[in-house]
This record gives sequence, C-alpha cells and structure tokens, in this order.
Amino acid sequence: MASAVAADSTDTLTCSVCHNFFHDPKLLPCGHLLCRDCLLSWMESNKNASCPLCRHRIVDADSEGNLNEIADMLPTDLSMVRLVEAEQLLHKQHQCCSCEEVVATSLCLNCRDMICKSCAKMHIKFSSTKNHVVEELSNLTPEKLSANHGPPTCAYHANEVCTLYCPTHEELMCHICAMTRHRQCQEVKELEEKVSEAHAVLAELVKKLKEGQVLMNHSIEQLDQHLQETEKKIQTLMAEIDAVCDKLESAVKECRRHLKELVHRAGAEVKDAVQDGKTYLLQQKGKVTSHSIVAERIQEIKTHNEVRTMTAVMKSRVDDMDLSATLPADFKVVSAVKMEISSDVVSEVEAKLREVAEVRCIPADVKAQPADVKAQPKVTTWNFHGNHGKNVVLSNNDQTADRVTGTTTSYGIVMSREQMEVNTLYQVEMNEVLSDWSYQYNMLGVAVQAPDTISLPCNVYSGPSFAILIDYCRVLNRGSETQSSLGAPLRDVRAGSRVGLLLDRKRDVHLYLDGRDLGVFTSAVPEPCFFLMDLLACWKKVTTLPLELVS
Repeated sequence: MASAVAADSTDTLTCSVCHNFFHDPKLLPCGHLLCRDCLLSWMESNKNASCPLCRHRIVDADSEGNLNEIADMLPTDLSMVRLVEAEQLLHKQHQCCSCEEVVATSLCLNCRDMICKSCAKMHIKFSSTKNHVVEELSNLTPEKLSANHGPPTCAYHANEVCTLYCPTHEELMCHICAMTRHRQCQEVKELEEKVSEAHAVLAELVKKLKEGQVLMNHSIEQLDQHLQETEKKIQTLMAEIDAVCDKLESAVKECRRHLKELVHRAGAEVKDAVQDGKTYLLQQKGKVTSHSIVAERIQEIKTHNEVRTMTAVMKSRVDDMDLSATLPADFKVVSAVKMEISSDVVSEVEAKLREVAEVRCIPADVKAQPADVKAQPKVTTWNFHGNHGKNVVLSNNDQTADRVTGTTTSYGIVMSREQMEVNTLYQVEMNEVLSDWSYQYNMLGVAVQAPDTISLPCNVYSGPSFAILIDYCRVLNRGSETQSSLGAPLRDVRAGSRVGLLLDRKRDVHLYLDGRDLGVFTSAVPEPCFFLMDLLACWKKVTTLPLELVS
C-alpha cells in the first residue's frame, strides 16, 4: 500500500484510511481522495460505502460490476501522485548520488537525482543532460517540485525533449518522432499549445467552481441567518406565550379572588342574618324561661289571694308572648350561599384557550443566488388548469375562463391549477352573464382528483365520480344526489357577483356569494381538493380573484 509517513508530512498528502502517503489516489464523487487499495478494503467492509470524510455515497445504488472495476472507473489524481512523489523525494537523505559522503545541495528535475554543487556544474555540461533543469534544494518545496517537473524527454530519443503532441495517438513526442513515427499524422500540435488549452479549460473550471463556492457560501449564510432569525422568533414567541399565559393566569387569579370575595361576603351576610335570628330567639327564650320560673314559684304559694292575683298577671303576660319561635316579619334568613359554574362554560374556555394561537412552519424559499437578489412577494393569485372543457378558452395568464359563444352550453368545466389551501377563500368574479336565460342551471364545487388525471370533456348533470358539486337545489357527491336549498342564491348571480369556495380545517367546504358564507355543503372532503366550476347556461365568463385568508 502506501509507504510510511514521515513525522512532519502534511495531512493533505495522507489517506484518511491508512494515514500514509497516498498511493494510486482515486478521486471520489465527492472530491475527496483515497488510496486504491484503501478504497477497495473500505468498500468491502461497508455494504453501502460512503466517503469516510463527508459520508457522501461512493457508489450509486444501481451501479454494476465488481469492486475492482468500480475502483478503476474512478479517476486517479495525477497531481496528487506528483505531489506525493515530490514530498517523498525531498524527505530522502540529502546526499549526492555520485559523490560519497557529500551533502547534496541541488536536484535535477529531470533525473530526480540529488547532486552536490560540483556535480551540478558538470550535470549541465554533459551533452546528455545539458537540457535538464537543476534547482537548489533550499528553494524547493513539494508544491514547487511537483509543479516544475521539468520538460518531458522522448521515450524513443532519451536526449530529446518532447515539444509536440499527437492527438491521434495521444502521445508526446520530439521533433525526430514527428518526422518519422508520426509523419502521416495530420493533427500534430505544439505541446505548449496543448498545455495552454488545458490551462484555459482548468481556468474556466476553477472560475465555475469558485462561483459555485460563492453561491454555496451565500446560501449557507442565508441558512445561518435563517437559523438565527428562527431562534430569535422562537424566543420572541416564547416571551409572548409567557406574557399571554401570565395575563391569563393573572385573570384567573383575579377571578378566583373575586369569586371567593363574593362567596365570603354572601356567606357573611347569611351568618349575620342567622346570628341575628338566633340572638332574637335567645332573648325570647330568656323571657319565657324567667316567666316559667315565676309561674312555678307561684304554684308553691298557699295563700289564695296572692295566687289569684299573680295568676292573672302571668296569664296576661303569657298570652302576650309568642311561644311559636317565629322570627319577626321583617326578618329574612338566607338559607344557603349558592353559586353555579357551568361545565359548558369551562369547556368553552378550554376550547378557546386551545385555539388562542396556531403554530405553523412556513416554507422558506432559500436558494443559491447573489446577495443583491431580493425576495419575491408572496403569490396571492391563482389560475385555472390547462385541462378544461372543450368549450372553454383561457386567457389573462389562465386567470380568465370564457365559454365560447355559439356552441352548446355543455363541456364548460374549469379547475384550479393548484390544490386548495385550508382557510383560504377561492373566488371568481362573474364578468359576463347571459341575461336571455330564464333559469340558471349552474354548478360549482371541488374536484377530488388531480386535474391532469381527469378525462375531459364530460358533463356534470349526473355528478362525475371525481367531483362534489352544488347547484340551486341539490348536492351531487360523486354521483350520489341530495336535495339542498343552500345553493338557491346562485340563481340570483349577476355580472359583477363573486362566487367562491373555502376549505376549512375540518375539510368542510363552504359556499360563498359576494363574500358571504352561505354554509357548508359537503364535509370531510378527501385529498387532493381542487376548485371546480362548470360554465353552464348564463355563466359565460369568469376571472379569478386574489386569494383571501379567512381566520
């Protein structure tokens, strides 16, 4: 595999699997590198192998062939091969390859031999090496060495430098080969020209990649900003929730205090009244008790005259007493304190509290775009779908539907292009209504099937299986008919009238006329749900109105 890595080698030259210098580095789809042998062992140990650095898939799920073929299909990074060779060469012992125990000071970029100062002078004098490039070791780095490999020499003429390129054979050659081996080739080019073309292509690729980096960085910044804004929004909403709940809690506490105060006050009144009654009766009881004692004492007197006299007095007193324990006529006793808290009220308050707010995730359109591109406003218009009745013509960016005059009144179905959003009012304005019709046999409702999957033309009289419709006297629910007077006001539609539908959170569909909710004509509508109307009888031309959010 790869050779041992020197202690001071850079991480950019080492494989992330074996941690040695790259050997036959393969360029992965994600742009990272792995040694070929490391790649094979990595794919063998991981069924769904992904890059160990970024977890990007190395092989597509539908890729065929054995692992060796897959590895060979990946390009080899020749620039990294050259850079690793340069690093390994510079880490060799700096000793002249010709002189014994003499420190090398230079390197021949062609021979890749380290030579001393004396040998360097001789090297450029020999006829066989006079064209070689010799650099001092102190000036070389792996990057500089790999970038300045020296001019290639001819494989057939060792002393000749390759200056030409044959596109036909994809081969470098010297001028001798051009006159002999490649004499019949018509597209021989200067090697410098070919290299210049490659550099131009590389420059364009680098430019595109840099531009891509800028766009990616901008999008990442947008996402980071979006995260920050979301976090701030969350904190703000949390504070608002705390404030609302604190306010509600304060109101509940105040209500509790007030109710308890009312109960305490009412209870105090009851207790005071009862106490007053008790005091009155105790006084009456005292009078009765004292007179009873007197009467008993009189019974013990033997003198007839005193008994007669006192008996007359006591009888008068007792006759005047109220011995029935009846309270005064102006005295009212409240029997109990009563307070009723209806369970319905509690349930209603709980329901209102659950509906007090709605938390929604609004999709954010974050794209890679220049920083100066402004966000587009939210779309509030809606359009008719291109699949419509054969007697209908769309115009005004598919926002106006016109039933062609001079044809039968049938086949006038139009539908919304997009699914209906919940709690959003979809309306059309009646631009033109034919007044020579004595009745209005017109229908609108919802399609529960995507418009592009519906086979048109078709009639709506019997209620097609893909639609739920209402007219002035009935509701047609996918072929099932129910009598209903909810749509009776549709007979009074005139030019300028607004007819609309709304899908609520329970997936009930409301019928609207001139902004007024006439009521629900169908419930629990399945998905998908599209606005549908049929231009029949006097309904001739309609135009969609901006969407309205209804709370």
